[in-house]
Amino acid sequence: MAATEEYITTDWGDAELRNCLGGYAEKRGGSGTEAGLHVCGGGRAAAVGCTFIGNAIAVDADQKGEARLAACLIAPTTAAAAAFTAETEAKVAGLDTCRLLAPEETAEALPQASAGRDGIGTAFDAPPGEKAGYRNRSTE
Repeated sequence: MAATEEYITTDWGDAELRNCLGGYAEKRGGSGTEAGLHVCGGGRAAAVGCTFIGNAIAVDADQKGEARLAACLIAPTTAAAAAFTAETEAKVAGLDTCRLLAPEETAEALPQASAGRDGIGTAFDAPPGEKAGYRNRSTE
C-alpha cells in the first residue's frame, strides 16, 4: 500500500510588529522569498517603526497576505535589491508614512549596519532626527 500525504492549508492570523529589524534575510529553501518581512497564508501583518535593511525584497506578500507599514525605514544595500515585488507593492498599505532609501543613502545613514553585526548596540538604529525605523531600546 502506497503512503499518502495530506496537506492541510489554514489561514494565518494577524500580527503586529513594533520596532523590529528585518535584515539581511537569506533564502534557506522552500517556496518563500528572502524578504525582510514575508506575509503569507492569508495573514495580515502590521509593521510599525521597523527597519528592513539589506534584503533582496524588503516586504513580500503572497496572493492572500496583506502588509500594513507605518513609520518604517526601508534600506536596500545594493541597486539590485527590490524594495517590493510589483505584485506586493499593490498589497502594502501605509507606504506614505515610510522612508525608502537609495543604496547610497543606506550606506550614509547606517554605516555600521551589516550582515555580520550581532544586532547588539546601535549599528541598526535609524539616524538621529529620522522619524521612521528601528531604535535600540537600551539607548533611549
